[in-house]
Amino acid sequence: MFIKICGITNQEDARLAVKYGATALGFIFAESKRKINLNDAREIIAILPTTILKVGVFVDETFEEILNVIQKMGLTAVQLHGNESIKLVRQLAPIVKVIKTIKVKVPLNVVDDSLNKEIDTFSPAWKILLEPKIPGVDGGSGQAFDFDMLKRLNLSKVIVAGGLGLDNIEELLNVYRPFGVDACSCLEQSYGRKDRQKLQLFLDKIHRCLNLG
Repeated sequence: MFIKICGITNQEDARLAVKYGATALGFIFAESKRKINLNDAREIIAILPTTILKVGVFVDETFEEILNVIQKMGLTAVQLHGNESIKLVRQLAPIVKVIKTIKVKVPLNVVDDSLNKEIDTFSPAWKILLEPKIPGVDGGSGQAFDFDMLKRLNLSKVIVAGGLGLDNIEELLNVYRPFGVDACSCLEQSYGRKDRQKLQLFLDKIHRCLNLG
């Protein structure tokens, strides 16, 4: 299963996430309380196993700027977390795995055709990441949406994000089993610093659910 720990800013958190079973790490290059500079990101990426997906998170950047960071950092995936066009997705898709974020209005108890159509629109992307749409917040809000909305989606291409933590990860996996999960703020002790115990327990719960399933 795709298991991404996002908002990585230091080597200790990166090593622990890999040790406990993450399959992807996210590095935020957009404006954020969890933004990492290129030098720090490069040093962390250099120590990671080749099997770990290194995901750069961008918001409304140009193709040229994203390509520049990909080449400098050795990224193996990008997450487009803003209002990027399908054209940009198509430009990047031959170069790296592209994850396109779609922000879902909350509360949302019924999935209408517009969400399915938006997912279809970005079909050239490798995967689609769904997270709650919070006014003025690009990510890391700690708020989850109603998982019941997932029942009407094809989850084989969906990564679920937003407010995932120890209290809800078992429900998500046992009932819905999306392609992947992405967690950040609920595993922190402060912005950009993971809580070791929460991180370990979270990843242990995921692997326990997968083994039981």
